[in-house]
Amino acid sequence: MRRLLKFCLISLAILVSLFTLTFLTLRLALPQAKLRSMILEQIRTHLHRDAQLNEIHLWINGLTIERLRLSETPDFNHGTLIYIESTRVRWSWWPLWRPPLLKEIVFNHPDLHFMKPVYDALRRPGPIDEIRILLNDFTSTKIQGSLFINQQPEPYEIAGSYRFNKGIMTLDSIQVDGHSLHLTLQGIMEAATAGMAIDAHLNSDRPSVLGEMDVNAHLTGTLGNPKVRVESLKKKAFKAVIKNLLETPIRGGH
Repeated sequence: MRRLLKFCLISLAILVSLFTLTFLTLRLALPQAKLRSMILEQIRTHLHRDAQLNEIHLWINGLTIERLRLSETPDFNHGTLIYIESTRVRWSWWPLWRPPLLKEIVFNHPDLHFMKPVYDALRRPGPIDEIRILLNDFTSTKIQGSLFINQQPEPYEIAGSYRFNKGIMTLDSIQVDGHSLHLTLQGIMEAATAGMAIDAHLNSDRPSVLGEMDVNAHLTGTLGNPKVRVESLKKKAFKAVIKNLLETPIRGGH
């Protein structure tokens, strides 16, 4: 018994030492200025748009990015697409024989101009203070996790598969379920221009004065300037409301 306890303590000490050395090596090899420059360069190279950020804090199990701003294509002279006050990314080192696994992403006070019509359509009043994504399974071809908006007790469950090739993301099928709402997305999106051609099916069995909602829509244009064609609607009383929400011009803020 004493030998087993001694072995466990020695193993724990070795693991702690390895993690500490890894963290110190990362901090020395990637000081904040260098890490900041690398992230901005990757954004500009792959998304073909400008980016700004204030500070980056690197930890053993994640990092924090302060005040991230992403421009419309190709630079801020054409407007701001995304502004996020704080972004926290957390990963897990377990199991040790695999690369770190992305586990959680938190956006604090995000200003996502292109998301406002969708947020309104989901009937979530008020500003978005926090978006939190917990990932159970996330690879280069599939995602499975939970989406929380404004610290809601019950999440939206996300699951689906996708492909990314030569700057084009193909959504084979992405499903979002929760709060009696069911959303399915299929189509393509281009990283450089944020252009898209996506078929969306949104339905809800939640009781309301207008009844149930069942919408088929086709999204084109870009994230900053989306165009929506509503093709079918179970309750006609919703049609004018949904079209107005989704086709209202989205104007930049920050």
